[in-house]
Amino acid sequence: MAFPNFEKISAEKQQRIVNAGFVAFGKNGYEKTSIGEVVELCGISKASLFHYFGNKHDFYLYLYDFACDRIIEHACEGGPDFFECLILSNKAKLQVMQSYNGLYDFLLGVITENDLDLQNELFRRNQQAVGTSLQLLFKNVKWDKLKPEVTPDIAIELTSYVSSGLVRAHAHEAPEQIDAHLKLMFDLLRTALYKPEFV
Repeated sequence: MAFPNFEKISAEKQQRIVNAGFVAFGKNGYEKTSIGEVVELCGISKASLFHYFGNKHDFYLYLYDFACDRIIEHACEGGPDFFECLILSNKAKLQVMQSYNGLYDFLLGVITENDLDLQNELFRRNQQAVGTSLQLLFKNVKWDKLKPEVTPDIAIELTSYVSSGLVRAHAHEAPEQIDAHLKLMFDLLRTALYKPEFV
């Protein structure tokens, strides 16, 4: 989705609006956040924001796409170990989240979003973003470390469920604490999914 009116303004002003969106939605979620809160944070008028994005829904989706694009830009090629790749990926995501004011809380809010239609749209967009970055991340993985009954798809799906569930459950904690929890879970999953000689 293109927003030509927004793209015409200066990079500094764009960044101010994006950060304000992350902070406002990250604090209160999609439903409870008003455009008034966003414009108060970034110092523009409501009319200007609607001129750039049309409505709150499209602005929120723009912010989500922006966040996904930044994460993809920081996606890196992993090594031969599946779990080391997951840790590498989480570090890259954490780095991106800390680079933009309010982004961490915004993405946590996305995970706990209750609006079903919006959730489905976010899921669809996330699948596209994840597919691009995972191809690069797992390019060099030695999948033969997995137990015979565990396929790569199963390993990816299981670790994804565990990661998203853990982040949802510990959303109130600092990013570094969540990262430590994830490493512990990955160590446990390594034992469950890998052949004994690779644990």
